Amino acid sequence: MREFTEVQREIAKFLGTSLEKVLCDEVPWRQEFDLGPDDRPRGTERSEVDAWVGTWREIAKDLPSGAHVLWSVDRRPAWLQLDDLDAAAGMVGGFWPERVARARTLRGQLRDAGWAPSARRLRGVLTKVGDDQVFARELVAATEWISKHEDLSIWTARQAGPDAGLHSKWFEDRSGLLKAMWEFDVVGSMQGRPRMIQLRYADPDYLSRGGVRRYDSWTTGDPLVLAYRPDVVVIVENKDSWVSFPDLPGGVVVYGGGDAAPPFLADMMWPAPRPTLVYWGDIDRDGFEILSGIRRALGKDVRSLLMDESAYEWRCDRGVVVDRKGRPLSATPRAHPLELLELAEERADRLACSDGVARRIEQEAFAPADVADAISRVLAS
Repeated sequence: MREFTEVQREIAKFLGTSLEKVLCDEVPWRQEFDLGPDDRPRGTERSEVDAWVGTWREIAKDLPSGAHVLWSVDRRPAWLQLDDLDAAAGMVGGFWPERVARARTLRGQLRDAGWAPSARRLRGVLTKVGDDQVFARELVAATEWISKHEDLSIWTARQAGPDAGLHSKWFEDRSGLLKAMWEFDVVGSMQGRPRMIQLRYADPDYLSRGGVRRYDSWTTGDPLVLAYRPDVVVIVENKDSWVSFPDLPGGVVVYGGGDAAPPFLADMMWPAPRPTLVYWGDIDRDGFEILSGIRRALGKDVRSLLMDESAYEWRCDRGVVVDRKGRPLSATPRAHPLELLELAEERADRLACSDGVARRIEQEAFAPADVADAISRVLAS
């Protein structure tokens, strides 16, 4: 003999696990919940059974529309039948009626816009949207736009947004959600924007000629044509350190610009034989993640500059413990060591987040003369 609250909990569990399945017609609309008239404990008094039957008779008088108690031949409550989701939501109450209404409305709008999801994909969308109705309207507009354009390659993502009545960066900012919805890379199928890499010539003999270009650039997709064949390429994370990098025989200095660099540097076709590659970034969590990413993109033979344990100990007195807004740096240790770091780099990575305090040693902490000595040692090793 099941009490009303127990049945409510079962209905809430059904809604939590099957709402999207019902909306996508993967399970039937109508559901029945056993009220257990024949599972009363041994020794249950007749008076208790009569009280239970009376309670359900009163409940049956005030059920929401679409909910019905089905009775056994001996007039005991046997099943609770729910004709639709609204009946189920009405039985549970709380936030469920509004949640069901929102989910049904959004599902219908997305279907009319041209999206036919599985329950799994619909659950992901509903979870992401939540109760944000502005986002829901934007998603419907984007869905309708995608459905109407068979060839996405003639558009850039930032053209697609305004054409759909959205912000120019809307598609880029939600590329992951769109990929999960459509099961293909929507933004990746659009026309890409070429990226530009900034270069600086550092060879003293070349620079001494006068009237030569000190700076150059390369755009993704173009051939790489340099003023001279480099022996060494140094990728520098911060722009001030890139501008002030000391003279380096046969050297070209690339402005990395943070974690955006690795994917594009891999596309640069250096003249054979490939020059020695060196990366120099801050001694901090981000710097070592970029170093790891560059080695994945360009090869394990990429060397690092001023990013080992000795560099940390040398300049730890100049380390900062807060960001530019005065907030403490994250001191959460890594769950696992980064890939492709050498032992001295791993030690520096750990030291930068030790004793519960995160410390960042920025590239600007090293004077150009220190950098010149350090790059000479790296190339000689």
